[in-house]
Amino acid sequence: METKEERIRFRPAFHGSPHDFEQFDHSFMGTGEGAQAYGWGTYVTEVEGIARSYAEGLTDDALGEIAGKPVGRYLRKKMTEGMTFDAAKADFLGRFDEGRLRKSPELYGETLRVLDKVRNLEETDLYNRHLYTVEIPNNTGKNYLRWDEPLPVSVDTSQMMKPLLDWCQNNIFEDAELERVCHNIQDSFEKIQTGKDLYKTISYYWGGDQGASEFLATFGFSGIEYPAEHTTGGRVDKAKNYVVFNADDVRISDHIRYREMKQTQPKGKGCSCTLEKLRQESRLSQANASKINKVRHKI
Repeated sequence: METKEERIRFRPAFHGSPHDFEQFDHSFMGTGEGAQAYGWGTYVTEVEGIARSYAEGLTDDALGEIAGKPVGRYLRKKMTEGMTFDAAKADFLGRFDEGRLRKSPELYGETLRVLDKVRNLEETDLYNRHLYTVEIPNNTGKNYLRWDEPLPVSVDTSQMMKPLLDWCQNNIFEDAELERVCHNIQDSFEKIQTGKDLYKTISYYWGGDQGASEFLATFGFSGIEYPAEHTTGGRVDKAKNYVVFNADDVRISDHIRYREMKQTQPKGKGCSCTLEKLRQESRLSQANASKINKVRHKI
């Protein structure tokens, strides 16, 4: 008899990150970098180039920003103008009266955090990127919520509404308030048309996006599907991005660590960057996967 693990078929996808890790972990979801515009979970894509672009963009985000300016970009700009890394750091730190800032940590806590990060920064931190090839549950046509598309008839929203109404019955004891909340829930569910509508409605009533993802997982959803390059109308090849609700459903099968390498240019020309592949390795097989040490991954 097949186990649940054996029944789940997996498909390849890509994930880009500034972090080096061996296993996805949602414990610190939302405390790191990256906007979760399409729900709570691990973001992956069918397009390798998109994953690389996220790795490169999030590396800047990981270093923080002050007054809307990413620190990483500032330092690299100064280095292209001829400064050494240490000189660029000193130039950046010298722009702030740190003594005055530390007198009001309640006002300048985030700025001080970024300054401390810059002080401890190594030059390699500006350039390291990580591209992961991962396996996620195969798309059966029913197990991913399609963000912009109408809900299929197989999705029974009345069954999803029931736990919300049951919770209200057990936790709201004032009759008028109970009637009002239950009416609002029923009215909201009647207006649902797309996957996004369903997700946002559950998120509103069930503890935010994390609550919505965990709720939908109990109804058999592996995650959310939406078009790659969605904000610009999608791609001609119809490639997809996915948000996977369960970290254990995202298996790393390959990991490439690469970085931007400065090339010496004629004086006055600054430097240009190319990608240098540092390491490519096939991750641990199923046989010894249990030995993997979990590493916290900020997403």
